[in-house]
Formats: sequence, structure tokens, C-alpha cells
Amino acid sequence: MRIDLPAGDPAVQGWRRRLEALDRGLRTGDVPAKKYPRLRQEALAELGKALIAPHLEPGEGWTGEHHWVHGHLNLPLSALKETALRAESLYLTDRRLFRWRFQDRTVPEAGELGDWEEILEARRLSEIAGVRRRYAWRWGEAIAGAVILGLALLLWDHLQITGWALALLGAAAVVHALAIPTRWAEIVPRNPREPAWPVQAAGKKSGRRLLALLPRGEDGVASKEG
Repeated sequence: MRIDLPAGDPAVQGWRRRLEALDRGLRTGDVPAKKYPRLRQEALAELGKALIAPHLEPGEGWTGEHHWVHGHLNLPLSALKETALRAESLYLTDRRLFRWRFQDRTVPEAGELGDWEEILEARRLSEIAGVRRRYAWRWGEAIAGAVILGLALLLWDHLQITGWALALLGAAAVVHALAIPTRWAEIVPRNPREPAWPVQAAGKKSGRRLLALLPRGEDGVASKEG
């Protein structure tokens, strides 16, 4: 169920100002570049909690959280300009699971995405059927590796030493793509008309802990998708 983002909440405004201050500090040098990603991630995690806090019921408490960002799904708007990343956070309480989708500007100059709206959703634990494990072969990587390997063999007499390097690179890409598939999890609702919530980076400690606390009616059911 989609819920409203709180407008004018003091805690939310405070964490948004904190993020703006970090951006300014990075530009002026007051915030070291090495510390900026960690400080920004901590502030974003607290901002998510602040967005959810007004919707918590009396006595409802936090039990876990998990955060991840998606890679660039489209080409940047400009080759010289970084764009924001699609990011998602899950916050678990003893009664509900909240999902916050937003744009993560990993650098202050990153441009906004026009196709990724900030959304806050909630699902009661009683509405969750379980967790389904998913995996998919990395066909794009396998094909690219096979092309590199084929070119290396085709041009072997002309490439000399470079041919060995290209052949090994292509073969390694094929082996990696087929031996290590992409893995993720899905939080499956009891209502079949509602979509499952995909969970990336489910192997991280925070992801494993959060998924372990959810109802496990369908846990362990793996599905292969190419």
C-alpha cells in the first residue's frame, strides 16, 4: 500500500538539510571525499526512518533495515555529467515492512532521473506469504566474452601476444557469467494480484537478517530466469 510522504515534518527537514550540508562540505573540502559516501549513506538511512516515523502505530518498533542502489539502467543524459542512481531501502518493524524508493545523487552535481519517482509503501507482515530466491544467468556478459574470444582466435596470427590476453579475457568472462549467476530475492505477497518486492544485495548481512525475520512460507523456492 502506498502511503503519503510527510510534508513539513521537522525531522525530515532536518535530515534533508544534513544531506545538503554534506554536499556543500564536499564542494568546499570541509567533508573529506573518502568519508562522504559513508556519511551520506548514514544520513539517507535516517531520512528514511524520519519519513516513516509519522506512520508508525503506537508501540511499533524497528527490527531491521536494508539498503541498495541499482546501476545505471540508461545512458547518462550527458557523457560529461553524472546522473542519480535508482535506490531502494527496506525498513522492517515488528508489524510492517516499508519500502522507500528514491533517487540517490552519489555526487552533488548528479542530475535527476525523470523516470524514477520517490515512493513510500508499506505492507503488513500478515500480508507477506514468504521469500522466494531468484537467479538469472548473465547472458549479456557471456555473449560479450564469447565475441572477444572469437575475435582473438580469428585474428590470432595478427595479434601475437595480445591474442593471448584477449582470449583469456573472453574465456574468463564466459566462465564468470555461467558459473556465477545474478541472484536476488523477492518478497511475495499473499494477494496474487499485488507485485512481489525484489530485494537486491540480499547476500549482505543486513539483507540476510531482514529476510530471516519475514514470514517464511515460500522461502527456499528457487526460480530460474534467463
